[in-house]
Amino acid sequence: GVTPTAELKALVSQYNAMLVNSGTIEEAAKQAYIDAHYEEALAEMEARHEALLASGQDVPEVACRHHDVHWLAILDNASFRMKKGEHIGLVGANGEGKSTFLNIITGVRQPDEGTVTWAKRATVGYLDQHAVLKEGMTIRDVLRTAFSRMYEMEADMLEMYNKMADCTDEEMTQLMEDVGEIQDILDHGGFYTIDSRIEEFANGLGLGEIGLDRDVSQLSGGQRTKVLLTKLLLENPTILILDEPTNYLDENHIRWLTTFLQNYENAFLLVSHDVPFLNAVTNVIYHVENAVLTR
Repeated sequence: GVTPTAELKALVSQYNAMLVNSGTIEEAAKQAYIDAHYEEALAEMEARHEALLASGQDVPEVACRHHDVHWLAILDNASFRMKKGEHIGLVGANGEGKSTFLNIITGVRQPDEGTVTWAKRATVGYLDQHAVLKEGMTIRDVLRTAFSRMYEMEADMLEMYNKMADCTDEEMTQLMEDVGEIQDILDHGGFYTIDSRIEEFANGLGLGEIGLDRDVSQLSGGQRTKVLLTKLLLENPTILILDEPTNYLDENHIRWLTTFLQNYENAFLLVSHDVPFLNAVTNVIYHVENAVLTR
């Protein structure tokens, strides 16, 4: 990873200016984009540099110097712990490594050193904005997949009932025990109120206004993100990881999400530039600066 020093930011600006002058791209990358997506900007810079070299163009020295800064660390000797029920906010300036940290703990990226360990039976939910929404599915269909495991358990339970028609006494005892366990899980998980929960969550985050029977292929990028966020909240993971969840939400939807997270019984980790929102829902803060993560 790379820490966005002033020198490196200037390097990116100079490099993009060089690309503009050479006609390789139409305009330089916006500084706000570089601040918010620094590693992506740097990777793109490297790819463009390699393309220029391959084309035989004369590349100014400033475009080559970025290779010398890869030793800079985004996180160094970082230690992070999350206790049951904690509502954690991760704060730090743009480019300090918040997104990199989220990618590491969710397994998207591997740390150069150290390990990430979750408690046994912990379920980790992360908003994957690159997830594919299958054409032909409605918003309601997608939200129901949040309960796919419960639907599978119900099917297993019904199959067990069928087996009871022709089984030994010993098998019957085991089947009754297994059915009872599944029934308890379904009852505790709210399986028989799924439709009303879907309506509640969808309306809270603005999907009701779009229409739950709309095909997901017709959705805008912001609407698609709302669907994925709603599905994630319905899954009710023991550990919830949210990266800028208020994007695309209006004031009423943010208010609903605020109340939801304040009452969330499980743990979550939140990154948000919406300071009032972050302050309203968190009870622990981790701060990352100069490659140091502090609780």
